[in-house]
Amino acid sequence: MRPMKCVYLLILMFVFVGCSNEDHENDGDILGPWTLTREIVVQTSDQVQRSINTEEILHSNQAIVYDFKKDNQLLIKEEGKTDLLMRYSCYSDFGSRFENPKFAIQEFIDINNRTYILSHSEGKLILDASQRNGPILYLERN
Repeated sequence: MRPMKCVYLLILMFVFVGCSNEDHENDGDILGPWTLTREIVVQTSDQVQRSINTEEILHSNQAIVYDFKKDNQLLIKEEGKTDLLMRYSCYSDFGSRFENPKFAIQEFIDINNRTYILSHSEGKLILDASQRNGPILYLERN
């Protein structure tokens, strides 16, 4: 088999595995409720000098739940506030040289017009939009 065909097959495999619709008990799947435990707010203050400011916010006392539904709906619930419902979509693609210098295939999730690098394992989920002046969200499986 030609190398390019192998690469295309590999890409297709990751596209179909990215956001699985199977049982949400599987750690490789993001469906179901997740609790936000930590957030790092990343802000680039000057594009020329690339100074970066970060602020860490711990969410141990307040329950903020991200509930990923099968129909690509994300329900964000926070006690005392109105629930937010928004759409999300997952996909796999080659990372840019800024996100991953090895050009490896990565999983991404788009939520409310913001793209996050998606990584998950052992009941933990990390959504990272820091390359685009966004937050890094750390969530744990409920």
